[in-house]
Amino acid sequence: FKFKYGDTWSDGVENHNFPGIKWVDDDEDGNSNITLPAGIYDFYYKKATNQVYIAAVYLRDVTNTWGTICLPHASTSFSGAKFYEVSSLDPTKGLWLDEIEAEAQLVAGKPYVFEATASTIKVTYTDEAVATPVEGANGLTGTFTDIAAAEDGVLVGNYIIGGNKVHVATAQNDLPANRAYIDAALVPN
Repeated sequence: FKFKYGDTWSDGVENHNFPGIKWVDDDEDGNSNITLPAGIYDFYYKKATNQVYIAAVYLRDVTNTWGTICLPHASTSFSGAKFYEVSSLDPTKGLWLDEIEAEAQLVAGKPYVFEATASTIKVTYTDEAVATPVEGANGLTGTFTDIAAAEDGVLVGNYIIGGNKVHVATAQNDLPANRAYIDAALVPN
């Protein structure tokens, strides 16, 4: 891609910070190369400031209405789902959730329950990744990596959301990356 800043091609683009992106002015003439990790990006042009913004995008195709998500980046925008925090758990009545306002950002590393409103969830972000998920989200425990069934029974006895149901995980359950499980012992009653 080639972007023109200002009235000439030689206007510099150095000193811009984006997640995982390094601007390199190869020959000090204002022409810069951008190194991007593999991914999907949205490019925005702001005419008032004559700047181009790059935002990385997380996409997930969903087949079930309900699921969990935990991303290492804070969102700048999202679409395709309503997001919820865990409020409390009543073993006889179920899981109680608090909806995140549509204008709010998703917090980096914080797990959420989602209700899909489209076949694809899109979360756009521009910040640096956090190293580990946030702890203490009312029993909702996130992961950035896959949790295999064989991993010391991490999931066994905890709740997972699958097939639009909340159910108790067994030794055969896996949990893909960027998901969450519910530790019932940590959920307020």
